[in-house]
Amino acid sequence: MKKTFVNVPELNFVDYNHSICFIGSCFSENISKKAEIYGFDVGSNPLGVVFNPQSVGDFLLKVRDESYDLNVVKRNDVYFSWEANSSTFGYTEQEIGTKIQNARKSFENTLSKSTVLFVTFGTAWIYELKENKHVVASCHKFNQSLFHKRLLTIPEITEHWKGVVESLQSEYPNLNIIFTLSPVRHVKDGLIENARSKAILLESIHQLVDSFKSCHYFPAYEIVLDELRDYGYFTKDGLHPNDIAINEVWSTFFKSVLSPKAQEIATEWMGIRKLFDHQIQYDKSKEALKFEDSRSEKLKEFKSKYLEFNFEI
Repeated sequence: MKKTFVNVPELNFVDYNHSICFIGSCFSENISKKAEIYGFDVGSNPLGVVFNPQSVGDFLLKVRDESYDLNVVKRNDVYFSWEANSSTFGYTEQEIGTKIQNARKSFENTLSKSTVLFVTFGTAWIYELKENKHVVASCHKFNQSLFHKRLLTIPEITEHWKGVVESLQSEYPNLNIIFTLSPVRHVKDGLIENARSKAILLESIHQLVDSFKSCHYFPAYEIVLDELRDYGYFTKDGLHPNDIAINEVWSTFFKSVLSPKAQEIATEWMGIRKLFDHQIQYDKSKEALKFEDSRSEKLKEFKSKYLEFNFEI
């Protein structure tokens, strides 16, 4: 059977001289973890995984604002924020406020050193608070009667994100934005509803890419669903890409987005890491001690070769 292949853009502007930021759905976290393993300075999802483009954009518009409304709410004896994932919480209002502000500052610091912001949209379905129509990043298991669920429209997403892109361009003129669409199906919404959502997100992304030279699209969605398209590439739930699929996407990302020099350094670094991943069984044998000395020397040589970068095993 003939295999289909996706046309992947040759961007090649990521290098080790700059940081990389990731924000959005859980798929962005998968790629950010790979980037960390490869020795890049990474900032990722400061307020946890956020699936909808409205909430992601809202955070980026306020990333430099120390006084923005955190919209803190209390459920039983735990405090949450309507702006963040449930993984961000506190047992006092001050605690969660401090956590969010520290995460924001850390992410903004990394963003200021980045040439690339990797944005992954997960779903166009949103939950609005009925009392004020505020779009929440998470419902935090509050009663569903508090929310109105609906689909964002393409004009809503593109208008909001044009403002986000223009704001980022103003603050970080060297920043490129790479959009991706998460291949994870949101089956709780229903498969047909998920398909409608993904179609809206995909068209919104491409309208933004067509409007801004600094915006690009990396086809992770198409790689997983069109190139791989087999349950063997998914976890047991049949929804989330497994490690094999993530490695396939990363391999394509590596060739598409990293500069030739960065690819060279990354390949050399992973060779060093593999030496340290090797488990020594007889650690006091002559052979083991010789191997230990050899890999330590290679690590030392590598670090001295790239003194300007911070590689750690």
